[in-house]
Amino acid sequence: MARRAITADQAPERATGTPRLSPGVRLRAFSDAALLGLVLCAALVQGLLYMVIVPPWQHYDEPTHFEYARLIVDSGEIPQPGDEDPALRREILSTLFATRYFRTSPPAALLTDDGEVWLGITELAHPPLYYLLASLPLRVISQLDVYTQLYAARTVSLLLFLATVAVSFAIMRELLPRPHPLCWAVPLALALTPSFADVMTSVSNDAGAALIGSLFLWGAVQLIRRGFTWWRLLWLLAAAAAGLWTKNTTAISLLLLPTTLLLAMLARSNWLRLRWLALGGGVLAVSTAMVLLGAGDAAAWYRWSSGEAQAQGTQMQNTQAPLGGAALLLEADATSPIRQLNSPLMPAAVQAITTGPITIGGWFWSNESGQAAIGLRTTTWTARYPVETIQPVILTTTPTFIAWQLDMPEKLLSASYVLYANLPEGAGVSRVYLDGAVLVPGTFPVDVAPQFGDSTGSAGVWAGQPFTNMLRNSSAEAGWLRVQPWAEHAFYYYIHRSPSQLLAALLDWQRVIPQLASDVTPPAIDSFVSFFGKGDVRLDQPGWLQISRALFCGLVASAAIGLWQRRHMADRRLFLSLLLLALAATLAWANLLLRPLPLLSGLDAWPMARYTYPAIAATLLALVGGLWALVPRAGRMPALAILLGGMVMLNAAALNLIWSAGQ
Repeated sequence: MARRAITADQAPERATGTPRLSPGVRLRAFSDAALLGLVLCAALVQGLLYMVIVPPWQHYDEPTHFEYARLIVDSGEIPQPGDEDPALRREILSTLFATRYFRTSPPAALLTDDGEVWLGITELAHPPLYYLLASLPLRVISQLDVYTQLYAARTVSLLLFLATVAVSFAIMRELLPRPHPLCWAVPLALALTPSFADVMTSVSNDAGAALIGSLFLWGAVQLIRRGFTWWRLLWLLAAAAAGLWTKNTTAISLLLLPTTLLLAMLARSNWLRLRWLALGGGVLAVSTAMVLLGAGDAAAWYRWSSGEAQAQGTQMQNTQAPLGGAALLLEADATSPIRQLNSPLMPAAVQAITTGPITIGGWFWSNESGQAAIGLRTTTWTARYPVETIQPVILTTTPTFIAWQLDMPEKLLSASYVLYANLPEGAGVSRVYLDGAVLVPGTFPVDVAPQFGDSTGSAGVWAGQPFTNMLRNSSAEAGWLRVQPWAEHAFYYYIHRSPSQLLAALLDWQRVIPQLASDVTPPAIDSFVSFFGKGDVRLDQPGWLQISRALFCGLVASAAIGLWQRRHMADRRLFLSLLLLALAATLAWANLLLRPLPLLSGLDAWPMARYTYPAIAATLLALVGGLWALVPRAGRMPALAILLGGMVMLNAAALNLIWSAGQ
């Protein structure tokens, strides 16, 4: 075969060893750099607007986030819960009054009898990585006023915001051929998302979580698209570890790590191996579940949320049980002297007791003489903070029926039957048993025990009158899974939620799913498109909320359908990369929607979209990509222009609202 002649243009390249790009490649490279520069300029303008216009401290828990960074500077070490400095808190608090921080909440006191100063929920239990970064400029300007230090710390978050936008640009370059419009449209839409820019220019560890999560996703996409190397594996491991040191919301990286490795292997393997990999993954999942979970908790009864779990399950076979063969068991010991079991009523049961009195009781006994308590925990539409009405119960070692009557509050929202165990003085462990718990509308004689129709305790006759028990599983005959005590303790102190309560809520799907659909999902979407500042500045016009929710859900559904339709695409690596990003967004939003669980007293915790920011690049790809898949080919570029133009208008409305609220 004849050797190809070397042209004059190529001769210097061969001689010097320096590659020369063709004009088309040079133009494409220039276009990438230019597009990234334009996107970052837009992000910088956006970030500066929010950093300057949002008044000092008007972000989620910004005073205590700033306090964490200042304590690092002042003490020279990472602070622990309880290390708050009253002088620093008074210094910060004095500026809160000057900036009308308490315009929507009760004001705190500069001086209290015990010397404590309340700034809000402490952040000192969080990992320290973000706060170490935020403290860097404070070390240089520690002698300046608090306002200057606050904006210096906000500048650190602004830089993290720009870095997150740049990483999202890099992710899109890994996925799509250049110059595909989504390569610049997705990161630009991310930069123009008002709620994201608002949080990312505040002093908040959410800014660090967004960058670290995005870096993990970039590395994961590279591993799937380009193949395995030790440097890419090290990248993933480092990003996952950094996430653990930033915020617990980045824990999704640990769940995605084995999935990424599996998808990277599938990208270069035949599908026959998928069966063996799936079998191995199934065995691993079952083995993990067997280690973490066990049986023996009473169904429909929720444990306490302290993270300290009793060794025994709450469902105990007991020969003394008056009804059936099982009873509820609640232990109290020196590590957790007051524990409780909570049985929330179904919505239909709440409606049945909204007016008039109720009678509440059950058979109680203990392993030793002592005292326990039963109570009713309620919330109303006018005051959603729980109110408890408690009745002390004197216990003996013999089952005794005890009941009492009380009137229901008006406009009842939720109600729960609660059993408390108190540790008697001098006792190592106190066991409280309850069987045949009963809660019925109306007044029944408290000195006469009801007669149940069967061992489930769902209905019966009381003093000659038929009744229906509003409680589920009142005799503890039905059981469900529980989290092992060691796992409960370990996970609680990282996720700050009780795994036992979360598991119970997931098993209690008949009660929880309707509430997730009606009470949790709408505010979660609203917080992504309409909540600013501390969450108290909102675009809350009903028409806008309905349109934004419908648009959000429609675009996500379009993206999911488009991904499913492309499952047999020729480029398997692209499909698997998109599948990983879809899984990341799903995990992040599932964590957000599950955060308010167990929903024992309505929305105990608001589902704020900032908890999804470790997967923000995947979320924006779903939204913008969903629009791209929904619109016919000829209308895609105009649709992108309309979307981005609408986001600019949304920013104008948000900034105007924030400015007006701060005046």
